[in-house]
Parts: sequence; C-alpha cells; structure tokens
Amino acid sequence: MHLNVTALEVAVEAGYGSHEAFTRAFARAYGMSPRAWRREASRVFFLAAPSGVHFQPPAGLRPPARRKVRGMDVLVKMVEHHVWLTGELIERGARLDAATLDRPIELSVEGIDDDISIRYLLDRLVWQEEMWLASVEDRPFQVPECGRQVVTPIPELRTRHADAGARFVALVNQLNEDGRFDESFVDTTCEPPRVFTYGGMVAHVLTFAAHRRSLLLGAFHTAGIKDLSSGDPMHFVAEGN
Repeated sequence: MHLNVTALEVAVEAGYGSHEAFTRAFARAYGMSPRAWRREASRVFFLAAPSGVHFQPPAGLRPPARRKVRGMDVLVKMVEHHVWLTGELIERGARLDAATLDRPIELSVEGIDDDISIRYLLDRLVWQEEMWLASVEDRPFQVPECGRQVVTPIPELRTRHADAGARFVALVNQLNEDGRFDESFVDTTCEPPRVFTYGGMVAHVLTFAAHRRSLLLGAFHTAGIKDLSSGDPMHFVAEGN
C-alpha cells in the first residue's frame, strides 16, 4: 500500500477481480477504505492471524507475543535485572584479592563518583538500594561521607544486597501492581526533606546504577573476569529470567 502504487494495482496483485471487491474486503478488515487508511498517521496493517505469525518481507517472520506485556512490566524487569546483575557483580568481586578490589579505576564521570574502585562501586550499588528503601519507609539512613575510604568486606555486601535487593524488587512490583508510580513521598533522609515520585525514584536508581555497573564490568574485564560480558539486559527481559 505504498503511496506510489494505486489501490487497483494492489487489488490486482492480491488476486482480487475488481477494485470494488478489494475495497469492500479492505474496509471489513480495517474499518475504512484504502484511501482513508493511507491518510492515517500510524497505518497499522497487521491483522489477527490464526497462528499469530506474520511474514513481513524483507524483515522476515514476526512471531506473536507469548503474553501481554505493559510498559511498566518492562520497567519491573529492568529493576529485577539490575538487582540480579548487582548480585552477580558481588560474586565476581569475591574472586579478587584486596589489591585488585581497591585498585583505582581511572575512568570516572565528574560529579557522580570520585576516587572509585571495584569495592567502592559495589558498596555504592548496595547502599543505593538501602538508602531508597529507608526513604520510602521513612526510616533514618546515614549517607556515607563523600571521599571516605571504602573497606566493606565482600561477604558483608553479599548479605546486605540479598536483603535490600529482594526488598527493592518487591517494592517496585507492588508499586506496579497498584499503579502508584506517580504517587509522591517525602524523603526525610534529605536535608531539608524533599518530595519525589516513586517513578522518579526508580528511574534515578536505574540511571546511576547502569553507569556504575558499566564501570564495574569494564574493571572486571581488565581483571580477567569476562563471563558477564556487557551485562546487557536484553535477553534477561525477553526471557523473564
């Protein structure tokens, strides 16, 4: 149905005996005439098929979705991937000696983190979960002092993340189920207290965590640990693992 091909040409190519027959069949399927459909901005052309499979040359096959997934469901899977990958990064950190864990990472971004190392970034990922949980639960939380030397042992990070990560995923799942991402809360851990939305909080966590995870994956690669590759969430989200 390209604009440089007439409806009659499309009808003939599709095997219709007349322009009128094609127009009637098209209107039954799409609810409008071919001419009206061409004026539509979206031009949705997929029709329901018994198998759910569409062949679209030259792109190929488009299998049907296995289940209906909303945009917020994808967000939840991204959070689950973040928590899962953070756990995997902590486990990889357990393979390294103290010198490697504390070796400075030269690549950093001004205004986000300073004087970073593998241990520092792992610690930051964990207390980010703990900080926001404390905020939404209206509990006190002591934000670590900027520039402090991080000495947190890997076993401690593992234990804290097992608790905070599971609770953070449960919180996001509940927010999604209740449709409360636009709901606001007062963060009393800030001085002075500030108002955020739950959706904004989740977006914040994913944005800065992705930066830190990428730095960690590069540092692990330099240290010879490459099995997590780039930590891409693509297959995790698609497979639901």
